[in-house]
Amino acid sequence: MGRKPIVPPALEEKRVEYLLLIERKYFGCPRDDVRRLSVQLAVRNKIPNPFSFTKEATGKDWFKRCKKRHGDKLSLCQPTGRSTARATGFSKEQMGIFFDLYEEKFAAHDYPPSLIFNVDETGLTVVQKKQQKILALKGKRHIGALTAV
Repeated sequence: MGRKPIVPPALEEKRVEYLLLIERKYFGCPRDDVRRLSVQLAVRNKIPNPFSFTKEATGKDWFKRCKKRHGDKLSLCQPTGRSTARATGFSKEQMGIFFDLYEEKFAAHDYPPSLIFNVDETGLTVVQKKQQKILALKGKRHIGALTAV
C-alpha cells in the first residue's frame, strides 16, 4: 500500500547507521541536515527520485515519514552541549590517570583537612548556545553535541 520507497531498504539502513554513528561521536544531525543528506544520497547514487538537482532538501512531510519508518531506532532529542575538551578528556582512561595522580600527590604530602576543598562546576556555564534537536538512538538518556567554546 502507498508509495514505493525512493531509497532501497539496504541504503536506508546504512543512512540510519550513519546517523547513529555521528550521534555517538557528538556530531548529531539536526532535521534540516537529515533532509539535505537524503537528497545528496539520492543524487550521488543516481537513484531516480522526485527531488530536483536544484532542490537542496526534502520536504518536512518526508522527514515525518522517515521518523515514523525508523521510530524503533531514532527519536528527535535535545542534546546537551559539550565542549571539545570535556568530550575528549572525560573518558574512563583519563579519569583513571587523574585519580592515580591525585592519590600519588595526596600520599606524598600531608594535607590538613582545612586545605581540602570540594569544588564542582555547578553554576558555571561553559556552553553558551542552545543546541538544535538531533536524531539520536531511541531511549538513550545522555545525548551530547560538541560546541565551539
